[in-house]
Amino acid sequence: MIDSTGSELGQLGKALNNDDPEVRWIGVTELESIRSRDAVTLLIKALNDTSFVSIRWRAAIALGKQGDPEAVDALISALSDENDHVREEAAEALGKIADTRAIPALIDALEDPQRGVRLRTVKALENMGESAVPALLTVKALGKSTLLKAVTEALEEIDRRNPGIQRQKR
Repeated sequence: MIDSTGSELGQLGKALNNDDPEVRWIGVTELESIRSRDAVTLLIKALNDTSFVSIRWRAAIALGKQGDPEAVDALISALSDENDHVREEAAEALGKIADTRAIPALIDALEDPQRGVRLRTVKALENMGESAVPALLTVKALGKSTLLKAVTEALEEIDRRNPGIQRQKR
């Protein structure tokens, strides 16, 4: 792991602009281990890389591992990416950050045409815990067969993690 001095971050920022996608990839993976707002800013830049889709989805993974709420807006935008893998990783990252500002966008992502995006979105909502229960109950009430099992399991997991909360059977 490198230290997060300005010169190191500057070098990694330059790596994100390199023509070689492997150099960009290395830049993203190195930034993942640096806990600083500057590293998050650079990862957000990588999330918007228009040249290489692999850099975008790898940046989403790194932002999820960082767990910094500063990345929420950029990850919400990535839920609309043209690439389904980027959308999947963005949903998962939002679940790791677990910032409730993402709930409305995650609810919208439940309509994504790709099953993997929808399933990771349910998991992200599960990670939000109690604050996502109303949204999950609404989805369950709609009875969408492709998500019903995943939503039911998410609600059960939230209940398991919060045993002291009394509620009606869902």
